[in-house]
Amino acid sequence: MTQSRVYDFGALLTQGRTKKLTTALFTPGIYEGFVPTVVSGTLLELSAGTFLLPNGVLVGETAVTQVTVPTPGVATDYTITADHDDIQATGGSSAFYTLRAGILGREGDPNPNSLALIWIRHTGAGPLTADMLSRPPTLQAGSLLEAIEDGFLPAPFPQACDVSRGVNITATQQSHSLRSGTASATLSASGATIASQIDVTGLVGMQTSDVGRFLLVSNATGNNNGWFEILTYVSATSVRISDNGIAPGSEAGVTWDVREPENVGLQIVNSAGVGIQTYQFRIPLPPRPLPKRIEVFADLASLASVSLSTHPYNVYTLDRTELSSTPNKVSGPVIATDPGSSPAGTFVLGNYDDANPPFSLGVTIEVPAVTAGVFIRGFNLVGD
Repeated sequence: MTQSRVYDFGALLTQGRTKKLTTALFTPGIYEGFVPTVVSGTLLELSAGTFLLPNGVLVGETAVTQVTVPTPGVATDYTITADHDDIQATGGSSAFYTLRAGILGREGDPNPNSLALIWIRHTGAGPLTADMLSRPPTLQAGSLLEAIEDGFLPAPFPQACDVSRGVNITATQQSHSLRSGTASATLSASGATIASQIDVTGLVGMQTSDVGRFLLVSNATGNNNGWFEILTYVSATSVRISDNGIAPGSEAGVTWDVREPENVGLQIVNSAGVGIQTYQFRIPLPPRPLPKRIEVFADLASLASVSLSTHPYNVYTLDRTELSSTPNKVSGPVIATDPGSSPAGTFVLGNYDDANPPFSLGVTIEVPAVTAGVFIRGFNLVGD
């Protein structure tokens, strides 16, 4: 591995000033390369490339980087991060790569000098495959995003940004949940007499379109817990699932959840008995072109649950009033979690002060008491 760290030469005065300037001008993230390739069932290879760490160190790798990904016994989430411990000495210190548990935020999670490179949603169903991987959008100098995915800013969002939450609010990065049930399902040998398949009964609201999605089984014993691909629709109360190569035994009264593993988003839940709780964070905005509309892709009770504003970060309209927006519809529930489909709703932003453009947008989510929560998949930044 050949690695260069730009302006990290041990000249302490120059180094500190340069890093401060870099973090003020550019967004930490991947600027080129680090495309993942599955080499084997437990080995992932990242191509050469360049990324900027949150501490202002620009890292260039001229050779591929390999990371070992173990095969878990059950469904497990991982994040591959680039990390750097800044040593004040000539030559500095190398960035290193870590496989961490869970879906972590893009930057500063779990430490301020950490950057997410790859997210892995391992189903536990055998070896690592390419469809278990996702990666942050590539950045370009001078703006937040290059023109990929039509300017779509997907989760995980930068959760280190001035988060404010109600006392009963939990916000986690997880897959989109379509429907679930508690202590009602039963696992048994497949009626199709296929050893590698299991029948699940006692479900509610199953659909033919659920084939290809995953059933998350929990509160069971041993290998009965985990992600199981839905192979066959049997009825509205029964489906046939894979056994993930571990042949779960018969069991009754398990908790189940139908999910779309590829739809990673921010799930916000209010555990309070009564009342509405709020969750606030912010998303970065590109300096050019400035978005005029923000499309929200989410699964939520109604668009009245979401508000977007630059407040409390700055005021940015031409008449110096607070830049805010109102959804163009408030009926619910609304579901739109995939870019390319019709968004759950659109927020139209006011005029910007071109001499003082916004650098971020505040997002406020209102979550009713004791609900399955609000799922935010992403935001589409529209410049026209």
